Amino acid sequence: MSRLIASSFRPKLTSVLLLTALALGAPHASAAQTGSVSGVISDSLTGQPLGDVLIRVERTSSAARTDPRGRFTLPGLTGTTVTLIVTRIGYQPVTRSATVGESGVAIQLNRTALRLDELVVTGQAGNTEVRALGNSVGNLNMSDLQQATPTTSVQDALSTAVPGLQIQRASGQTGTGGVTRIRGVSSLSLSSEPIIFIDGIRADNTAGSNSIGFAGGGDTPSRINDIDPNDLELVQVLKGPSAATLYGTEASNGVMQFVTKRGAAGAPTWSTELRAGANWLPSPDKLYEGIYYRDTLGVVQHLNLIDNDIRRGFGSPFSTGRPLGGTMSVQGGTDAVRYFFSGGYDHDEGIVSYNWQNKLNGIANLSYLSGDRFKVDLSLGFTRSKTRSASATQPMTTYLIWACPNNSCIFPGLGPNDAGRGYLAGVTPEAFGEIEGLDNIDRTRLGVTFTHRPNRWLNHRFTLGGDFTNNASSLYFPRGSNAAFGIPEGQKFVANDRSSFVTADYSATVSASLGPSLGSQSSAGLQYYQKKFTQISGSGRAFPIRGVNTVSGGGVRQGFEDPDFNLENKTLGVYVQEQLAWRDRLFLTGAVRGDDNSAFGVNYDFVVYPKVSASWVLSDEPFFPRSATVSALKLRAAWGKAGQQPNAFAAVQTYGPSVGSGGTPTVTPLNVGNPNLKPEVTREIEAGFDASLFHNRLSAEVTYYNKLTRDGIFAALNSPSSGFPGNQFINIGEFSNRGFELALQGSPIARGEWRVTVRGTLATNRNRINVLGQDTPIPNTGIGQLTGAYNAAGYPVGSFFFKRIVSATLTSPGVVTNVMCEGGANFSRGDGSVVPCASAPLLYFGSPIPTWLSALSADISWKRWRLAGIAEFQGGHVVDDGNVGGAHVFFTNSRAAVEGTDPIAVAHIATGNFGAAGLMKAGFGKIRNVSLSYLAPERWARMLGASRGSVTLTVANLATIWRAQERKFGMRGQDPEVRNNAPNFYADPNLTNGYTQESWPQYRRFLVTVRLSF
Repeated sequence: MSRLIASSFRPKLTSVLLLTALALGAPHASAAQTGSVSGVISDSLTGQPLGDVLIRVERTSSAARTDPRGRFTLPGLTGTTVTLIVTRIGYQPVTRSATVGESGVAIQLNRTALRLDELVVTGQAGNTEVRALGNSVGNLNMSDLQQATPTTSVQDALSTAVPGLQIQRASGQTGTGGVTRIRGVSSLSLSSEPIIFIDGIRADNTAGSNSIGFAGGGDTPSRINDIDPNDLELVQVLKGPSAATLYGTEASNGVMQFVTKRGAAGAPTWSTELRAGANWLPSPDKLYEGIYYRDTLGVVQHLNLIDNDIRRGFGSPFSTGRPLGGTMSVQGGTDAVRYFFSGGYDHDEGIVSYNWQNKLNGIANLSYLSGDRFKVDLSLGFTRSKTRSASATQPMTTYLIWACPNNSCIFPGLGPNDAGRGYLAGVTPEAFGEIEGLDNIDRTRLGVTFTHRPNRWLNHRFTLGGDFTNNASSLYFPRGSNAAFGIPEGQKFVANDRSSFVTADYSATVSASLGPSLGSQSSAGLQYYQKKFTQISGSGRAFPIRGVNTVSGGGVRQGFEDPDFNLENKTLGVYVQEQLAWRDRLFLTGAVRGDDNSAFGVNYDFVVYPKVSASWVLSDEPFFPRSATVSALKLRAAWGKAGQQPNAFAAVQTYGPSVGSGGTPTVTPLNVGNPNLKPEVTREIEAGFDASLFHNRLSAEVTYYNKLTRDGIFAALNSPSSGFPGNQFINIGEFSNRGFELALQGSPIARGEWRVTVRGTLATNRNRINVLGQDTPIPNTGIGQLTGAYNAAGYPVGSFFFKRIVSATLTSPGVVTNVMCEGGANFSRGDGSVVPCASAPLLYFGSPIPTWLSALSADISWKRWRLAGIAEFQGGHVVDDGNVGGAHVFFTNSRAAVEGTDPIAVAHIATGNFGAAGLMKAGFGKIRNVSLSYLAPERWARMLGASRGSVTLTVANLATIWRAQERKFGMRGQDPEVRNNAPNFYADPNLTNGYTQESWPQYRRFLVTVRLSF
């Protein structure tokens, strides 16, 4: 009986226990349904992962940001599906559904055509959104640009990026740089380079260094190219005084902000890049077509020296360089500490065997964050480089272009089949390999920025740091070097140039609400800048034997401390700024900055620079018509002033030590000084609009600017009666730059896996000297009278003026009479009359400053492939090509000079009109870069232990597709773009003389870049 009861009770007990267990387990069953969503966010055009993307779950507080690999995870989600909202500044937001538990979510973001929410560094505490700016700002994503078209030169990367920004290249020699200009030339005697900041620290922006290793030519290194473009995240360009007022004295030429890469919270991400390729000069025998001479029988002969060298077994004087390099970086961190470390090495070779560069770059960036209130950014960067110059003495191109001068090929030893092989003075290419010009750079940059936001209304920042460069250069002629170089007994020159730029910058911004619709930002700041240059040089001459290569080994030794290269300059500035914002769509900004500078004269103590700007995002207004044509529209205008100070001792009367009679120490006058000297002040007005069109497929940026510079500083020649040599800096003159800038960018195709982005820019500039300050035009440089470059009222800076030969009578080959020129007033455009050239005026021939700049680029992606290309165009200016003019007039080895059948060409030779004989239209169009990239499948990358891999093939300087003028009197100019950038080359500090001579043409470059991420 009991067994029966137990048997019947057991099923009931089991049921009760089961129900109890289910009831107790119900919460756990619900918890088991929670899960996560993870995935990767990438750029739809490049396929590159995107960091710092915000992913939110709709109608919840769940959110996450992507790490540097583009990865994200959203934990603790309930339900079966969620809706993700994905946003990032500069990209169109995306909304999509995801299944809870899904781990492979892949989302691609499309870039917005108009980025009004992008942040810009303007000099105040806290960055400013583009929508609030009344002026245009050039924004360049260097990280993306390096992915598309890799380069090892910052100037190459910038050359086509921003409308109104011009990079005037000095040559194709490895290790050299060029001149950077924004919106034309704004000074007669001072630099037109924009000032540069790297992570808030003022940096050396010297366009052409004083390196003695490059003393033989007019092309020298530029300090901007010490920076590794792979270390940069972005570059922002403030184009003129209306944007750069807060930077004060020296900012009239514009400001460039370089922002290096920084770490992000997440696991360490390792990236490596390997580079290899080739540099060569395409068809040098066609570029250097050869020279002409008459043989002993009077028959005109043509000699192509490159072909002749190859025929005789010497080979081409040009070679193929082999660039090789690599970069490795790691980034990551926690919410409190973040880091980015990078190191890179490049060995580059030019188009002659003795031109090379070894460069080591590195940066270490650390950030400490205490929540959202306090942040410390520490930046350390270094560059170590060693460059061997191809222009230690006058370069080989000199002896190639001006070969066989004045029929010298008929002389014994100088003919094509003799030892001299036709080269100028018999100096063959092999002789240049033993002349050694070296340039060693040791550059360190250190900076720290403290950012503190103690509450919602106060944000203040303090930056302290410096940029320090030691440039040790040398030039060595061994004993027994070719006598044509002028130092057969041997000589060595050495120079040590040091520069230091120190920055201390404090700024604070107070934000306030003045009502439900009106906001205020009040800012104030104090800056101190110090820059210092020193140089010590020496030489040793007359070595006892070959092989001695030290200064102390010379029989005659000298040492120098040139006061022109030992300078110090200090600036102390303070500013206040007020910005009012109406409903985050209408912005009005006013600011005033005051500066004192150590170079101002004692009778001039302080300068004030005001600024006013307005911005109106019209498309945010309720009354703005919604249409498919205009998606967004912003109107803007700005007015402001900025200045440029004179040289350090320009205002001070100075004397220097000297050796008198019998070795008695004495002093000698150096600089007469000017106690009334004050800075050049540039006022700029700009206005324009930014628009997004056709459903955000096309963006347009249109700007008009007008710059006016007053109190222009000019180096006037001292009167002998003053007792002082050289020049005195005085404030005279007024000159202007005005023009339009247009940038169009769009994505005409975004369908399936196809993405096409195109961009076009156009910038115009009209430069004019309104008032010169004296009646007589001033030669632009020390060689101005020879090349015909003058500064004259009513014309652009450094314009060319020559006698315009219109007719001549050829009486026999090479002989003309009755040479006639156009008449008119001196330094005018001429009046069409004809007068004898002996009494003819100098007439305007053109400006060295381009009147328009343009760039076109396209970026096409399909699946894992990406094709990118950039073309650059310039025009409306001229160049005085000394290679061409010298061949016609001085060396008479051109066909026109030897045959003597063109009466106009012969008239130029007969009158010695060297400058006009080489003057050519300088307009050109070049395909700068074409690259093809392939993103490898993940399984391929995993075979190498990597998470991601890609290969990019790049060709730089692929082709010149247009030249405004290629020849003058039948002789070809090698490269319409290159100009001298050495500040001591014929005393041309503003580098506007438009003259070129002997410089190396730009070469073609092929580069293979392999990238791996781990």
